[in-house]
Amino acid sequence: EGKKCSVGFGAGYNTDEGAGAKVSWENRNLFGGAERFKITIKASQLTYSGDITFRKPDFFHPHQSLILGARVGDDHPPAYRSRSFRIAALVERDLTPSVTIGGGTAFKQAHEKQLGEEKDFTMFSLPLYFKWSPPKLLGGKLYFSEEPFYTLKKEKTFFKGLLIGRYIIKIFKEPYLTLSAKMTVGNISGSALANIPPDERYYAGGSNTVRGYSYQTVGPLVGKDPVGGRSLLAGTFELCVKIIGPLGLAAFIDGGSAFASTLPKINDEILWGAGGGVRYFSPIGPIGLDVATALNRRKGIDSNFYIYVSIGDNF
Repeated sequence: EGKKCSVGFGAGYNTDEGAGAKVSWENRNLFGGAERFKITIKASQLTYSGDITFRKPDFFHPHQSLILGARVGDDHPPAYRSRSFRIAALVERDLTPSVTIGGGTAFKQAHEKQLGEEKDFTMFSLPLYFKWSPPKLLGGKLYFSEEPFYTLKKEKTFFKGLLIGRYIIKIFKEPYLTLSAKMTVGNISGSALANIPPDERYYAGGSNTVRGYSYQTVGPLVGKDPVGGRSLLAGTFELCVKIIGPLGLAAFIDGGSAFASTLPKINDEILWGAGGGVRYFSPIGPIGLDVATALNRRKGIDSNFYIYVSIGDNF
């Protein structure tokens, strides 16, 4: 039996998102039954937040867990300012070693500001999700979620869905050469954009969607200010090769956008970015330094290039 408590620390930097750091403390055997209790604090140029998570295994079934969580945050990315509190209670079930389903209920209170307009939102939601990660597929994962929201004061209902798929193909073992692909599709339906909290809308642009563009700006804009959309389509393809020992090189191309419509559209709103970087394959995961540029650069919005530093796999 290992030590039951651990502490963690992480830090990162992106040209568009700035610097950030997080610290965590976890107890992996809180009451003697492998219950996990974790506290995480994050601070960056975009957010200050605290998260608490409790996970109890064997909850009325050997392959079922109870997950309780709470988050308090002050988020201030380019698109909005949100001060929020959220609590959730979920039950997760492993149907097979590669298939997991989960669901529960959540409550959120938020004060949000966008384009000089301030609104309060009080919401209940029913998060439902499905995860598939077959062990025989290298890095293959599929995640799907659907979350109905009900806002109390406005008495409005909307539905938020998300689908993420990724796959890594090992082309050669020697020399080590892989091709990674990731696709993200999002949809919000049932209500007008004005009734959807800004921090629940979809945004594109930045390290997690379309590299080479200013954070959150690939999508609906009012002037030069992002306002988010009701749908999202983003894809990434990355080729990585080891050159000397643990050192490698990567080249990638990203494309995507957020849309005001409820369904993504493949049209001229899709923007593309490309770049490359260096990888160090450490025992804790790849450490990367990437440089990306916009292939459809917009004057006054996007810079000539962006730098991304990461620990771990973007996929």
